[in-house]
Amino acid sequence: MRPNTVKFNEKDIRYYRALKKLTKFLSRHIFLIVLTLAVWSFGYFAFSSWHGNYGDGDGYMRALKIKHWLQSPSFWEQPIYESNYPFGEITHWTRPLDIIWIIISLPFWFLNLPLKETLFLSGAFLSPIIGIVAVLVLVYGLKRRFNIYLTLLGCLIFLCQPSTQAIMAPSRPDHHSLLLLLTTYSFSLVLCWLKKRQDRYLRLLGVTLALATFTVVEGIIIYVLFLSFFLYLFIFKNISLQSAVKISKYFALSVTVFWFLNPPYEGWFYLDTGRLSILYVVASWLTLIGFKILDLSHLHIARLKILSLISMGLGFALAFLVIFGPDVFHSPFSKNIQEIFVGRISEMRSITDLKFSGMLANYTFPLIALILNLILLRNRSYHRLLILNLCLGIPLFIASCLHIRFLHYSI
Repeated sequence: MRPNTVKFNEKDIRYYRALKKLTKFLSRHIFLIVLTLAVWSFGYFAFSSWHGNYGDGDGYMRALKIKHWLQSPSFWEQPIYESNYPFGEITHWTRPLDIIWIIISLPFWFLNLPLKETLFLSGAFLSPIIGIVAVLVLVYGLKRRFNIYLTLLGCLIFLCQPSTQAIMAPSRPDHHSLLLLLTTYSFSLVLCWLKKRQDRYLRLLGVTLALATFTVVEGIIIYVLFLSFFLYLFIFKNISLQSAVKISKYFALSVTVFWFLNPPYEGWFYLDTGRLSILYVVASWLTLIGFKILDLSHLHIARLKILSLISMGLGFALAFLVIFGPDVFHSPFSKNIQEIFVGRISEMRSITDLKFSGMLANYTFPLIALILNLILLRNRSYHRLLILNLCLGIPLFIASCLHIRFLHYSI
């Protein structure tokens, strides 16, 4: 018997050739296409609706901090006496954002404007430029796991999210935009590791997550969430814990270097929970030691692995209690600060403080993404990627219901 053959008419052939040309064109120019969309979104569209002022007091505080730094150069932290006069205030964000802001301000020095105006104007470009880089970084990771159409779709979804538009706006020269960039780059590094399994991606991941923690202390949460994905592979897929060991090793080394370069204002050994301090340095090394011990144990039963991780966590807490005392488990905000200030900070609002329109705008995309992840979880082709999304997405979504600022990092 002759095999069945599918006959293509001339219209089908033209369609196939056109699709092939389009795919080839998109593959060659995907970075240029996404760059154009990002410039339009974060540049033209954002600046056309900008009212010429920063959206909150933090933006002006950041500009003041850089102004004082340029006038009195010192990498060490400097109090801002315009706030909390006469004692001053030490901000909870650190030098990485300041350095990027100064680099972006360099072209504006040729306008011969006063220092204050130069910093203000360049600050409006800070988050949009970081947003453009973040989208390009996302392309870098997505194109290694998906076809060109899904890569483009993922970038469009990232660009269209209201939370992304809000944090990358000209009115928000914010450290949260830099943290989102570092989270996006970390996500892309994991995608590259899933594709090629090369150790260099794990080393870069550890350093990137350390830089995120150095930028602002919430980065430690992103570090823990990425580690949870590798722990999932260790427990349920019987993959060696060496990947988590390498990440935690380079994280611990980098955090130690950053802590040495830019310690808390009160000194290297001040126990500060709101900034990178000796607490996080010790925690990172204890995590590395715990992972190393588990890796040398050569466990192969999932239940034993879970029990070992729980024991490690309890030992971790006990070691902290012995070394630093019970005060380290307290909130970085005192009771008076929580009563007076926290309720007035927009990023600290919970989902119940938003109007229905605000809930719809901020939570629709993340909720749909989580539901789709759960529905597609049985797809073996992208099972590990979906698990990665859930390891990041579910905790961040729950945290964002308590404090809306965590919604910014759910990519």
